[in-house]
Amino acid sequence: MATVTQQGNRGSLTRRQRISRLWSRVYQACVGLAALALVILLLKIVDDAFGTVAVVNVVDPASLVSQDGRSIEQQNAEELAGLARDYLDEEGRHFVSTDRLFTLFLDEVARTELPSSALRNLTVGQALFSGQNFPQKWADRTLFELRLPDVARVERDARARADIALLLAGNVEQGRLLELVYNDIVQVELLESWNLIDSLTRQDEIRARAARDFPQATLEFRSWLNADFLRTPGSSQALTSGIRVALLGTLWMLVIAIGVSLPLGLGAAIYLEEYARHANNHRLLRLLNGFIETNIRNLAGVPSIIYGILGLTVFVRAMEPLTSGQLAGVAGADGRTILSAGLTMALLILPIIIINAQEAIRAVPQSLREGSYGLGATQLQTIARQVLPVALPGMLTGVILSVSRAIGETAPLVVVGAATTIFVDPDSPFSRFTVLPIQIYRWTADPREGFQDVAAATIIVLLLLLLSLNASAIILRNRYSARARRTL
Repeated sequence: MATVTQQGNRGSLTRRQRISRLWSRVYQACVGLAALALVILLLKIVDDAFGTVAVVNVVDPASLVSQDGRSIEQQNAEELAGLARDYLDEEGRHFVSTDRLFTLFLDEVARTELPSSALRNLTVGQALFSGQNFPQKWADRTLFELRLPDVARVERDARARADIALLLAGNVEQGRLLELVYNDIVQVELLESWNLIDSLTRQDEIRARAARDFPQATLEFRSWLNADFLRTPGSSQALTSGIRVALLGTLWMLVIAIGVSLPLGLGAAIYLEEYARHANNHRLLRLLNGFIETNIRNLAGVPSIIYGILGLTVFVRAMEPLTSGQLAGVAGADGRTILSAGLTMALLILPIIIINAQEAIRAVPQSLREGSYGLGATQLQTIARQVLPVALPGMLTGVILSVSRAIGETAPLVVVGAATTIFVDPDSPFSRFTVLPIQIYRWTADPREGFQDVAAATIIVLLLLLLSLNASAIILRNRYSARARRTL
């Protein structure tokens, strides 16, 4: 009888071991497939972010030399402003527009110490102080009135052209005028692009095709991810597009979201774990605390688009005087600002922070609290000096998860009012904005040549930003973990 039982036990053990090995292989296969998919995705992104391009200049830079033979790089601001004047858009030629010139001038003036709200009603004479660098007839016009039709439609007026050249030469840096000449007059046009793998393996074929289809074009290897890409705003041309505006908008949004959600989330977790459980003797408070905890955990699974609708209703519309900046004296704005986006994302990540902070506080040994009470510390002192330092590493894990979710969300920001095309840097919480995920979506949907490559470079920047923020949080978590171990 004992022998039969032992044989049965050995058979059962063998079956369990066989099943265990089977599931172990299934899990390993799943991890391997996930890793393979991630590697393929990263390779595709890198493949599109670098490669060979065929480009041609709309205007040959050699035709823009000065009378004494100096190239455009050697010309001063007055000469470059003269080129901009000569190439103002005429008869359907797509060169420099007057609106582009005035925008360049206004951007240069906006670099001063004056806030953007003050610039709106400032006259040209007040902003520039000297009559030597602008036409006197514009002295009493406000800066934003320079875009009015009676000033802007001057393409066929030689005197107005001279006025514009004077305005630019006296107030815009030589470097920015040189950039204008390259972008709007020389206009490097992208004819076709090839990805990195094709550029490395099919060089002869690419050269032959370029010589056949684009005999005037120049072939060059291009890294779409470079310093200019980070510091230039978006553009209608892939070669001159950058992510400065979207990158600044993302950072603004993250600062507001984390700045609002972190203290609220940690405070809520401390209340629920350290104070609410002592109130469970009161039936009403017990029901209220249970209702709060249940809804916090439910909110963690709510689709992000719902948060966008909530943000649109509460922050954009109901709280418009605050989020638009009207209470701060900012005129002409609505509630579709970075502040509304940041508050919406704060609501989105708040449940994640609360839940992870609760788990971290719950993991602190009760003996640590009792020892603190035994030495005469109050509850507040015990929480601040004993519980929080030990729980902080776990709390930072919640911060890592919340930042990872916030930086990649798109749907709530679209509903709140993020712009798909914007060329002005956000300079306050009340500015219009866009973010990197929305910029990626816009460029991936653009069928024109080169924008898929620009989107790939933007994805790399987004991943690097995410990894940098996560690495910072992990370093802080490890530091406080070591301190907590010494405390225990």
